[in-house]
Amino acid sequence: MYIKSILSIILLAVPLTFLASQVNAADCLKISSPPDLAVAQSFAAPIKKAIEDSGYCVELVNLPPNRAMQSMVKEEIDGEFPRVSVYADAMKDHVVAIPTSLASVAGVAVSLKSSGFAPKSPAELAGRKIEYTLGSKWSEVVAGKLGLKNSSKSLESLVKKMKAGRIEGFLIDSISLKFLIENGSLKADEINQMAVMDLTAYLLLHKKHAGLVDAIDKSLKTALSSQ
Repeated sequence: MYIKSILSIILLAVPLTFLASQVNAADCLKISSPPDLAVAQSFAAPIKKAIEDSGYCVELVNLPPNRAMQSMVKEEIDGEFPRVSVYADAMKDHVVAIPTSLASVAGVAVSLKSSGFAPKSPAELAGRKIEYTLGSKWSEVVAGKLGLKNSSKSLESLVKKMKAGRIEGFLIDSISLKFLIENGSLKADEINQMAVMDLTAYLLLHKKHAGLVDAIDKSLKTALSSQ
């Protein structure tokens, strides 16, 4: 009888333990960054540490910017990085920003020197074949002001189009541009760069997690300062 009782307790504990692990997995905050932006991974470690130090489980995933935006609206993810304040403002009904910024960056227009197109002011981009990444809100703001209508799904696509002469250039943030140069997709001495907007990058959470902002912000400050 005693042995049967012990076995019964063990058998009951197995599904309960499994259920607990499932609950913990479900409670993890799913945080996204772009798959083709390896530079974002320099922020991944401190962000992961900050969330875990705040007492929460975190799962880092990679989604294209536009897919991440849609997933945030649908509550399929719990946060994303790096996102700039223009994006946060446009998504204010769905997101809250962690106050501590990840980096100060610039929105730039890039063109090939060999094309002969070397704009000196944003106004010179108007009416030209300039594209941007789908889901990049700051780029959409600039594009709207200049009448630029076309976008691409990825940075890789933009680079290929520019090198093939299908577009004259594209809009990109300086973090992403640094990545393209570091991985050999572009060479610094073959491109023109012109700043079009000052940007600051943040970690954003879905608005339903607004109560976590203070704790994660405090941990993020510590995590970034120790890098």
